[in-house]
Amino acid sequence: MVIFLDESGNNALPPLVLVTIYPAGVPQTSGNIVAQGYLNVGGVLNATLLGAVEYTAVFQGSQAPANPVTFQANAKPGQPTTVIVPGYMSPSLSQVGYAVAQTQLWVNKLFGDMAKNPGGNAYALAWGMAAALAYLDLWTQNAMASTRLLTCSGSQIDTWAYDFFGNAFLRFPDESDSIFVSRILTFLGPKGTLSAVQTIIQQYYVATALQRQLEAETNISYDTTGGYDTRGGYDVYVPPQPIQELIPVVTVWDRMTNPTTAATYGVSEPQFVINIGFTGPSLVWYLDHSFLDFDTILAGANTNTPSTSAPDPNVAALVNLSKAVGTQPLYQYSLTG
Repeated sequence: MVIFLDESGNNALPPLVLVTIYPAGVPQTSGNIVAQGYLNVGGVLNATLLGAVEYTAVFQGSQAPANPVTFQANAKPGQPTTVIVPGYMSPSLSQVGYAVAQTQLWVNKLFGDMAKNPGGNAYALAWGMAAALAYLDLWTQNAMASTRLLTCSGSQIDTWAYDFFGNAFLRFPDESDSIFVSRILTFLGPKGTLSAVQTIIQQYYVATALQRQLEAETNISYDTTGGYDTRGGYDVYVPPQPIQELIPVVTVWDRMTNPTTAATYGVSEPQFVINIGFTGPSLVWYLDHSFLDFDTILAGANTNTPSTSAPDPNVAALVNLSKAVGTQPLYQYSLTG
């Protein structure tokens, strides 16, 4: 973790700043980027750096420092690195920052130096008044951070996703912030093409495979009809599986890209086919209506002929949101293991 403070050492850089970190002394190209991200409240960038190594941070944004800064990462493992940015004063002040700023505005000789310094009685007055200002400033910074996906956390991410996608793109049970954000970013990419649909569906199954690993022991789940899971009821044991067996091969094609297969199955415009093929054992798992549901596995449900029925309602929702207008998705899914 890296914490960026302004030249006073009292105030954090605001969350409106994008920071890119390179090894010191190398060309600042995309191939040399060590870490990149928008600062969180408190000037925090979640980045892992090698201890006692020099780096250069470059800033972007309307409130960003104009010049890069070179610094040395903390040599103590697990300890944050604090970086002071010279020649820059943050627009967001801390309680200490507001208190110090007030003392600097006082008339000379009004208070003695000891009274104006931390621990003095005059400084205590400045400290008390600074508390309210710092609280308002912190609230504003949190509000600004919550409007950007990459600086959201917890329920802010869920609200962000719901505002854009409604119920079609919800967080999975126990899904971490980082995995959920990565799915959202993928979905915010290009849409309307066959390759875009393929990327979005593939990424969905990567995310569910990671969830499957998190839920590896016992689960209580409801079927979509409201009853308990009929494959075992309470505490359904899910044997561990290699993650590669949980991620299917996804291909998306139409008559133009695959004319021979299209002729075999009678696929023509505006239809396109999404083929989902698992190669793992019979306990293929995925999410259904954001609940863990073992009645809707793919085993025994192979489709040789493209069908309008999707193997998973979540997949259907994603396809409908990402496909080109006027096109009709068909599905082929299989379990070959």
